[in-house]
Amino acid sequence: MSLFGKKSTTRSSYKLRPRQPGDAPIPTQIAEQLRAAGIDPAAMALVPGEAGETPEALLAALPPAGSRLRHAFAFSTLNAAFAAIEKTLDDGAVATIAKERDTWVVTFDLSDDPNVDDKTEHAQLADRVTPLGGTDRGFAREVVTRTEIRK
Repeated sequence: MSLFGKKSTTRSSYKLRPRQPGDAPIPTQIAEQLRAAGIDPAAMALVPGEAGETPEALLAALPPAGSRLRHAFAFSTLNAAFAAIEKTLDDGAVATIAKERDTWVVTFDLSDDPNVDDKTEHAQLADRVTPLGGTDRGFAREVVTRTEIRK
């Protein structure tokens, strides 16, 4: 929304993950972008990333419990970001995409291998993602603990 001729700084983020039973279809405009990037939108689900999230959607988009590494890469186009997600995402991974100014930032949340140094793990992923047009933004370690939401 534009206020007094100034561009809004509101940021929207979404999580793209493999589709599960009961997931809503991806909106047409985003599905077209996924198809343009060579991704089958019927195989993926888009879940909200911030305000307005339901607990169920949030939990479905969370990674499994345990030690994880979050690897961040910037892309100049949405198509390049989606293509990198499709080529990198597997069952144990979660990808988060966010718009920052003129850049799309994708964060890959992957389980940590305790037998491999964190920098080495990141370098291995960067070797796969940077040829797809991503600019390496670094990584962070996190520990995820999941709890059940009781209704």
